Amino acid sequence: MLYTIKEYGSSETLLGVDVMKTIKKATAALLICALLICLSACLKYNSNLIIIDNGPATTAFTPVTLPPVTEVPTSYVVPTTDPFVTVPTTLPTDQPTMPGVPTTVPGVPTTEATTAAPSPATWSKQEIVSYYVNAANKTKAYTNPVTVHHVESFTINIDELSPNLPALKSVAQSIINSAIKPVDETLNFANGRATSSEGEDLPLLLPKRQNCALTADGVVSARAAQEGANIVIELTLVREVGDFTTVPKFNAATTGYLDASMVDLSAVTVDQFEVVYSGSTVRAVIRPDGYIQSAQYNMPIEVTAAGKALKMISASVVAHGAEAENWEINW
Repeated sequence: MLYTIKEYGSSETLLGVDVMKTIKKATAALLICALLICLSACLKYNSNLIIIDNGPATTAFTPVTLPPVTEVPTSYVVPTTDPFVTVPTTLPTDQPTMPGVPTTVPGVPTTEATTAAPSPATWSKQEIVSYYVNAANKTKAYTNPVTVHHVESFTINIDELSPNLPALKSVAQSIINSAIKPVDETLNFANGRATSSEGEDLPLLLPKRQNCALTADGVVSARAAQEGANIVIELTLVREVGDFTTVPKFNAATTGYLDASMVDLSAVTVDQFEVVYSGSTVRAVIRPDGYIQSAQYNMPIEVTAAGKALKMISASVVAHGAEAENWEINW
């Protein structure tokens, strides 16, 4: 049964028809939002579908070759113009100091300058990227038990939503916020893998689908610095665009990506889908033994999606968000 209402100065309208149109529009917009939720789940993709062959730890790490350090000689030749003056050519290195007796021969250096390894601050972008990739893959191949404090968060904020119905954007944003929860857990890894609180099979460090395969042409900026005994690497990746068929090459090789091919789109006909990876960053602290002590990943994205819900009502959404992960490894 359809009911009618009258408005001042307006003709009679069918309330049932108007409400149905509104519901269809809202359903379309919310289904597009549901697409975003599904895609966000893909960023936390289920790696049970992926088989990662870590291989033996001895072959997973290729060290960066640095110039050798020149050895310090233990003998010192003292020039003299008097052929009858004999001066010792070898200085003692472990003799006790006697009061009033000099421990060095005047004018003769006790040490010689050495050629130190180049400072990380002078490394090229290629050297920095290679050092990080080697450390990431050596760490991912670690098979002994180790605990890791893992923190993960994902945000999606709606910028534009069509149909632009009153309060619909707020409702859609609330649905997205309630569906995406942060993760803060300590995991026990063995043979390079652990099971998260959500039952997800996780490899040690990102990317989850494969070993790290980043190359220098995928990096906008790279920085390396010595901090105590550790080396800190900071990388910013190039801007990339992905869709249903295009995988962002460098993000996939380093951090991760939204895999739209894994989303059930039976209720939505998607006319447009695009994800812009606007400059993912990596910060890793690498120990002297080549293993990563901690790693922080930040992946900002911009999403544009448009389609039809139930093949009838068109809807579109523009949103931005970010995936952030932090790994602290307790060696």
